[in-house]
Amino acid sequence: MMVDLESIKSRLSRLDVFLDESSLRLHSEQGLVNEVYTVESNIGRLIIHFRKQSDKHVQLEKVKRVFEVSRFIRKRTSVPVPEVITFGKDKAGCAFLVQRFVEGKKLSSVKDKPVYIRQLAKYIAELHHLPIAGGGYLVFRSGRLRGKFRDYFSFLKSGSLGCLKGIYSVRKELGKTVEPDFSVLRSRLDAFFRKFKELCVGVKSRLLHGDLKFENILVDDNGIVALVDLEWSAAGDPAWDFSGRKDLNDVFFEEYFKRMRSLGEPVDEKSFRLRVGIAWTIRLVFIADTFKRDEETFGWSFREFKENLDKLLLEES
Repeated sequence: MMVDLESIKSRLSRLDVFLDESSLRLHSEQGLVNEVYTVESNIGRLIIHFRKQSDKHVQLEKVKRVFEVSRFIRKRTSVPVPEVITFGKDKAGCAFLVQRFVEGKKLSSVKDKPVYIRQLAKYIAELHHLPIAGGGYLVFRSGRLRGKFRDYFSFLKSGSLGCLKGIYSVRKELGKTVEPDFSVLRSRLDAFFRKFKELCVGVKSRLLHGDLKFENILVDDNGIVALVDLEWSAAGDPAWDFSGRKDLNDVFFEEYFKRMRSLGEPVDEKSFRLRVGIAWTIRLVFIADTFKRDEETFGWSFREFKENLDKLLLEES
C-alpha cells in the first residue's frame, strides 16, 4: 500500500504536531485489517494504523470508535489505554488512526503472568463499572457513546440472526452445504433466546473492551502499560468480555469479583458464569459470519456454535 502522509500531516498540523517523514517505518506487527507504521514527531514516537479492508465507511466508523472510546476511558478511569491523537481518511478514502506509541511487550509473550493478573482484573472491573446506554458495538451519536442496539439482549438476538442469514447466503453462493437447514437452526436459536431472555435482559449495560486477550495487553517490568485494540468495544453484559477467554484463571476472577463488589456492583457468580457461556455461544456465530469465506475458521467456529447452542438448550437452567 502506498502511504498517503499528506492527509495525516494536514490533520496533525492543526494540533501543532509535525512528523519526521524520514523516520517512517513499517511496524513489526501487521494485521489482516491494519497496515501499521511508526514515525517520529515533535511530541515523540507515533504509531499510524491504516485500514486495509474494502468497506471504507465501516473502517472510518471503527477508527472514530477507537478515538472516542480512548478519550472516554482516559477521562473517567485510571485504565491505561493509548492516547489517540487524530483519525480520518486519506485522499483514497482509506481510514487512518494516529496514536502515541506505547513501549511494551504483549502479555501473551510473558511467562510469569500471575504478577499482572490481579492488576488486569482491577482495570477490567473499572471498565465494567462504567454505564453505557444501549447494547452492542459502540457508535458516537449526538456527542455521546452508546451501543447500536436498544439493549444487550437485542444485540445478541438481532446480531446473531443477522449473522446466521449472512452465513447461509454466502455459503450458498459458494456452493457449500450448511447443516442443518436455516429454518431448523433458526428455530433452535429462537428457543435459546426464549430460555435465556430473562437472564440477559436484566443485566445493566457496561463498557466492554470487546477483544480482551493477552495479545492486546502491553506490559513492562513495572506492570500493565496499556490495553490496546479498542475497535470492538461495546456496551453490554461484562460476561461478554470473558467469553472464550480460557486463559483467565481463578486468581483473576477472585480479584475481579472482589473489585466489582468494592465498586458497589452486585455479583452473582453462578449467574455470571452461565452468562459467559451464553455470550460465547453467540460470539461463535459472529466469528463464523466474519470468516464465512474462510474454510478453516468458519469450520471450527460454526461447529462449536451449534454444539454450544445444543448443550445450553439441554442443560437445566
